[in-house]
Amino acid sequence: MQPWRATLLLAAITNATPQQQRQHQPLQKVLLVLTVARRDRFYLTRRYERFFGGVAYVIWPQPGCGRVYHGRAGPRQVPCAPLNATDCDAHGLGCLVDRAGAEHRTPTYARLFEDLAEADGADVFAPRKEWLRKAWRHTRAPSGVLVAHMDFWIQPLAFQRRVAKGLLPSDAIWTLAAGLNAPPTGPPPESQHLRIYGKGCLSFEDLVNEQDWTWGHGVRDFAKEAARELGTAEVCAAQADLFHAPRQAFSYLARAARVFGGVAHEVAAPTILRAAAAFLKLRQVYLDCWGCTQSWCTDPNIFRRHACGHKLDLRQPWVRSAWRALLDAQARKLDAKASPATEAALRLLDRGARDDPTVPPLKPCCRDRTHGCC
Repeated sequence: MQPWRATLLLAAITNATPQQQRQHQPLQKVLLVLTVARRDRFYLTRRYERFFGGVAYVIWPQPGCGRVYHGRAGPRQVPCAPLNATDCDAHGLGCLVDRAGAEHRTPTYARLFEDLAEADGADVFAPRKEWLRKAWRHTRAPSGVLVAHMDFWIQPLAFQRRVAKGLLPSDAIWTLAAGLNAPPTGPPPESQHLRIYGKGCLSFEDLVNEQDWTWGHGVRDFAKEAARELGTAEVCAAQADLFHAPRQAFSYLARAARVFGGVAHEVAAPTILRAAAAFLKLRQVYLDCWGCTQSWCTDPNIFRRHACGHKLDLRQPWVRSAWRALLDAQARKLDAKASPATEAALRLLDRGARDDPTVPPLKPCCRDRTHGCC
C-alpha cells in the first residue's frame, strides 16, 4: 500500500464517529437476550449495551407473588421475580414478559422467535412488539440472537474476535456441549462426583433402551412425541443457558418451540436447535465454556481465562467488582460506548450499586470442568 493511502485510511478510522466504529464490531449485529435477570444487577448487565446491537430481558412472573400462605410449617410468602415490567419501563428497557414460560421456558422461546420473525420484513426490520422496539433500535434486522442466563459470563472481546475470524459464524447455530448430570442410582463415586451425562442426542430406538439418563420426570416421552411431530428422529439433552440462533432460523425455531412447548428447555432447546441446523443446512458450533448448570465461579482468575462460563457467583462483592472492571477494560480496548443516555444511566447505577452481604458458595466450583454439566 502506498504511504499516502495508509495515512488516509488511518485518518478515516481515527475520525470515524462512534456509531461508524461500532458498525465494524460484529456483536453490534447481534441481539442479546438475558434471562433470570435482576434489577440490582443492572449496573453489570447494562454494560453489555456497549458491545451488542441491542439487549433485551426476559421476565417470568411468579403466580401469587407476594402472597402469604399459612401452612403447618408456618407462614410462607411466595417470592417475587427480582425484575418486573415496572423496572423495565423506568429504565426504558425492552423486556419480554411471559407467564407461560415460567415453568419450562420453551413457550417463551417460541414467543421470542415469533416476534423476531414477524418483524423481519424484506426491506426493513419493523417490530410490532414494544419490548423488541425498545431492545433493538435499528432498521436493519439482527444477524442473530444470543440467549444467555444473566449470570452466564460472556467476554465481549473474546466473542467479537471469534466472530470476526469466522470461528463463530454469524449464520451458524451455537450451542453448549452435551451433558446433564444423571447418576443412574444414588450419588456417584467420589472420583466421579462431577460426572456428566454426555451422550448428547439419542435416536428414538436408543432412547427406549437408554438406562443412564435419569434426569427429568417423563421428559423423554414428551420430547419423543414432540420430535416426531416436528419431523426429527432424535432427542437431545444439554445445558441450555447459552445459545445463538441466526436470523435464517427465526421462523423455523418459532414453530419448533411451539411444538416443544411442554418440554423442559434443557431438552427442548438443544433438540430444536439441532433440528433447525439439519433442516436449514446451517452449521452448528459447540461452545467450550467453563462450568455447568450447578457450578459457581468465585475466582476472578477463572472468568478472566475463559471466554464464557456458568455461573458467576454474583453474591460475592469481589466477583461483581472484578467482572465490572473486566467489562470496562474491554470497552476501553474496543472503544465501545453505549448511547449517551445509557452511559449516564450506568454512572447513576454505579453510584447506587449495593453490596450484598457475602454468602458462602453452596455448591462446588467445578474447577476441573470446562463444558457440559457437573
